[in-house]
Amino acid sequence: MIIFGAILFASILLSSCGSDPTGTKEGGQTVNTLKTRTDTLKNPHNNNTVENYIIPITSNKITCTEKESKNEDGGGPIITKTCLYKAYKTISKGFPDYKGRYSYEYSILKKQENGNYLPIKNASLFNNKKNELLSIINSKIEKDYKEYSNNPETKECFEGISFTPFNFGQLGIKFESNKIEFSVTFGLSGACMSVDGTSVSIDLDEMQKYFNE
Repeated sequence: MIIFGAILFASILLSSCGSDPTGTKEGGQTVNTLKTRTDTLKNPHNNNTVENYIIPITSNKITCTEKESKNEDGGGPIITKTCLYKAYKTISKGFPDYKGRYSYEYSILKKQENGNYLPIKNASLFNNKKNELLSIINSKIEKDYKEYSNNPETKECFEGISFTPFNFGQLGIKFESNKIEFSVTFGLSGACMSVDGTSVSIDLDEMQKYFNE
């Protein structure tokens, strides 16, 4: 009887260990949970605290990673930020000048059926409401432009030029933690670099009606 009881206990223990307590299976696919943050969750009905509970990655969240690489030209490091949202990936790469001021290159990629990411045009990220979105972005950019050009300390940088609306191809686009950011440069001289451009951020919830699913 003692041997039989031990075998039964071991069988139950092995069955429990082989289960999937985090629920990481969805539709036959295994959800990657390795890079999610670890939280401390508390059950509101008791005082027990569950440590190191893994939060699965969801397709409706933006996840970002950032790395630094050696700058072959010397000076500060090159900073590369990669962000994922559903089938899309944005990459922004920052390059410092001799004063440590950064300028950025942007790209958008879309995941293909084979799992590879291929570059797409900025406008392809958005649906048939893209012109409405572009109008909103330009109005926000123009507001900053007017503020800079009317500021006594920086107005000289804008003498002889006027605001011209931007098209999608002229925008630097990147995802952030809960928003999407659009960046532009005004084409000013190096002495005016501090006001040579601006960034417009729109919350992810507000962007839903514009994304090309």
